[in-house]
Amino acid sequence: MSATRASAPPRKASHVPTKDGFYTYSIEQIDKILEHGKNFRVYNAFDAEAVCEQIERNRGWPDTGASAIVFAGDSLIDGQHRLGGYRLYQQRHPDAEPIMFRTVVIPADNARSIELLIDAGRPRSFADYLRKKGVTARVTVAALVGVDARLAMAKVKNMATAVGYAAEAIRMPEKGEDGKPLHWTKRKHAARRVPLVNLVDRFQRFRKDYEEFTKLIETDLRKTKFRSTLMIGQSIFAISRLADPDMAKLFLKLVATGDGIKTGDPIFKFRELLQADIRAPRTKRHRLHYAALVAKTWNAWINNEPATSRLLWRGYGYNAEDFPVLESGNGEVRR
Repeated sequence: MSATRASAPPRKASHVPTKDGFYTYSIEQIDKILEHGKNFRVYNAFDAEAVCEQIERNRGWPDTGASAIVFAGDSLIDGQHRLGGYRLYQQRHPDAEPIMFRTVVIPADNARSIELLIDAGRPRSFADYLRKKGVTARVTVAALVGVDARLAMAKVKNMATAVGYAAEAIRMPEKGEDGKPLHWTKRKHAARRVPLVNLVDRFQRFRKDYEEFTKLIETDLRKTKFRSTLMIGQSIFAISRLADPDMAKLFLKLVATGDGIKTGDPIFKFRELLQADIRAPRTKRHRLHYAALVAKTWNAWINNEPATSRLLWRGYGYNAEDFPVLESGNGEVRR
């Protein structure tokens, strides 16, 4: 059965329209479309249920371009939840009048660029894209690609930018009109959202690098049960991009295992702090704090400096510190 266009006879060649227009879709058509579609967003039954309820309330669906069903060739690339919701509606109201949906058909050659940019409903995620590609440990891979993409987009390439925070996001005290502090607070962290198309482009270009570093994080760092292992892994990956890749991998290995580390080594102090956090459930550190401690530990370790009695970074209050500037081992700052 084919999609039926308003005031036009039904087509028998395909279950997908061949040109723009208003169409209604049967349950059988929707099943075929969803089965063969190339939309990489995860199908969410709750979203489809919400669409069904909206159709029931409105007795129809808005015919605006923003709510269009979009095909690239024979594959659906946007509108799976609208079709899924309409399928539920038909199952619950079999005698209801057919509802027409604005439908857009684009050439199959343009599918990749369009599917990464178009979203009328819930934005599709990069993790969904990685799932569709069969990537393992996709959350970790997505985090590393995000680090790299932010660095590629940033005018100033530093550690704070890499982990998703701008320099002005460091916590500082608020002051009243008389200049006295009101209370300690956290400013909103200026995490920059990276467009999906940029993430996909970086992944396709440097997939081997991401998967290699992900393997180190998953096989070594995750086993430690430290808190915020993903942020620690992201931070060390940023070091591999901004400073020395080989030394960064060694650094990650030593942080994870502690093999051969002596008492006075900065990594020993960092591991000591991480282990203490495991034993103290009430200790709360923001993810940004762990990233700053990674940078401070790296700077001391790469320059062969002895560990201080305690590893500290104060990101708020009168004595607040700037986010640590990453060093390359010879005193040169790489941005």
